[in-house]
Amino acid sequence: MALRGKLGTRRLDSHAFGSVFFGLQRMQCRHAEVRSLLTALSAALPPLPSAAPGLSQAEGQGQGQGQGQGETHFLATSYAMAFSGLRLLRDDTEEVAQLLARIHALMVTCPEHFATSSLVNILFGLQSMTAGGGDTVRNILSFVSMQFTRNNDTSASSVGSDSLSEHCALTPPRLGRALYGLQCMSSDVAEVREVVLALASTLEQQRPRQEEAVCFSALDLRRVVGGLRGFSSDHHEVRIK
Repeated sequence: MALRGKLGTRRLDSHAFGSVFFGLQRMQCRHAEVRSLLTALSAALPPLPSAAPGLSQAEGQGQGQGQGQGETHFLATSYAMAFSGLRLLRDDTEEVAQLLARIHALMVTCPEHFATSSLVNILFGLQSMTAGGGDTVRNILSFVSMQFTRNNDTSASSVGSDSLSEHCALTPPRLGRALYGLQCMSSDVAEVREVVLALASTLEQQRPRQEEAVCFSALDLRRVVGGLRGFSSDHHEVRIK
């Protein structure tokens, strides 16, 4: 409660956004104080642009007044850091759902490239969320899938690239973290299957350019298997994964 009072009317910049939410990673929303802090942090996010998803034109114009065009954009790495701190929060809590909706609306306006490393951390932060109610988490999953597909298209069109950059490779640890983030979700959700298909496509595309044998550690395997607990082999996307 003391932290909430310190926020006042302050707006978070990109660095503060990533750092503040990263610090929440051991907190759970069953506590009223945590939910109160989430509400305050949501209010501390920059005003949403008028074209942000989920806002009416009047709401967007009202919140966007007095702010320059580039002031709402956070770095892609800041989103990755922020989501890493949300991993114990549940999307069936109203304050969490509202916060995620605000973050998603800002995220889709980000002009930066989301590298594989950032996308994996975003998925990892969803590990306590079910994507079962409302569209917020599903919208985030769709955004991540779209970014993976865009990265794959860009990589396929590049010429003379014999190795994957550090931030673009879907390594065993990253695959484990990505799937572990889906552990509470069901493959009956279309957006979950989209993510699974995007991960499979990324692995398939980078396979010919892997310079070394791909080795999974015990932790990687535990996360991969743990992340598949809600998946059914009835779905084609799961079987090809």
